[in-house]
Amino acid sequence: MSDNLIGWRRHRACVDYRVWLLTLPPLSAQRWAQFVNEAVAPDGAAPDATGVITLRGDWGFAVIPPRGFPELKLNCYKNIEGSREERIKNHLLEALQRALAGTSDHER
Repeated sequence: MSDNLIGWRRHRACVDYRVWLLTLPPLSAQRWAQFVNEAVAPDGAAPDATGVITLRGDWGFAVIPPRGFPELKLNCYKNIEGSREERIKNHLLEALQRALAGTSDHER
């Protein structure tokens, strides 16, 4: 999958949140682990019994599925500041892009 196909798209299924979906391309186990480690770094969340990781904050929550699922879901409260929502989206997208490139946040 090329980088120009990777990005957030708005999902309009909820009235309480702004819901965003991020397509997750196939990643090796190593690159998936890198993505997850960087994505959860600020939160330190761990997977539940089904392998789902839920990041929670006063901004809303993000659901990172187990490796192999097609998309990540971000739910932001409608009252959060737009720039804050963008920072959260960018953090997750950049972690995915670094994993695809095989680089880490420490190498930047």
